Amino acid sequence: MTFIMKPVRPVVKIKQPPAFGKGEPWKALNFRWRDTAGEDHVIALATGANVSDVESIKFWWARRKEVEAFAAYCNATGQDLRDVYVLSPDRKTLLGFGILPPGATPDDVVHFFTALRRRGLDGVIVPKTGLPELPFYFSDSGLQMPGAGRRGIELHLEYFDSGETEILHVAPLAKLPQFFAGMFYAKRRDYERVLAAHRPRTFMVYSLASRSEKPTEIYELGRDRKYHVIGEIADGDDNSSGFVAESHGVFGRTPTANELAWLACKLAATGRWLALVKRADEDLDADTVLLMSTFAPYEFESAVSEIAISGLAVG
Repeated sequence: MTFIMKPVRPVVKIKQPPAFGKGEPWKALNFRWRDTAGEDHVIALATGANVSDVESIKFWWARRKEVEAFAAYCNATGQDLRDVYVLSPDRKTLLGFGILPPGATPDDVVHFFTALRRRGLDGVIVPKTGLPELPFYFSDSGLQMPGAGRRGIELHLEYFDSGETEILHVAPLAKLPQFFAGMFYAKRRDYERVLAAHRPRTFMVYSLASRSEKPTEIYELGRDRKYHVIGEIADGDDNSSGFVAESHGVFGRTPTANELAWLACKLAATGRWLALVKRADEDLDADTVLLMSTFAPYEFESAVSEIAISGLAVG
């Protein structure tokens, strides 16, 4: 009897990626994006979602390396995993864009990109490049940059132009790079002074990308629930230009000086800053209004005498 031995193919085992939300009792996130035609799309992922086929598993591990690299860069510059582009599979055509939901981890993002792949698409994170410039307007404090508080913070921003909402999420005990320390302690001192006279309810957010040839306008919230200009200040390097408010919102509760300073730093990581808005029925002096409204009021020795406030009604 003759035995014919057939070659045995080696078995290659592929490590299974962790399921979505692994290690958490329950997690569900909606990943929203808008295509270039203006149509909105949502991919919902919940605890237990798995990657099953071999090609998707290979894709997941390859994308994880890329996402982790982006996450490390964002962490070093104080940014969140936030903006994404949706691309064609060859990554040559931009098909849409989106904002990652608050609390999305690198592995969550990889699951989202894998879900895009199953739909014939691809995705990539789009961090802002370079160090944020706003923290470097402040002198080094010589102190350690503290972590966020134990209960975390959320800021809901509504954009004036589009009406879209962004949730700025600060996780409990979150960290920011040390170069934010000077800004943090300077802004905390400012907010301690503000909170001694005012309990902020409404805020605006300005961006370095929204430049104006005119000075930055200072607002108050009127009894008609509309914003009214009560003054202006030159925030630009040329002492004449300023910036335009891009979004606004309402605090769910009165934040502490520590929380306000942390929010200011978190916004500064993406070239934005926080302004507090007084109500028309609040009697505040001009210096307090400037502390609330400008990015770096420490520059001004005497706000009342040196800054031109046109028609500033603080009573």
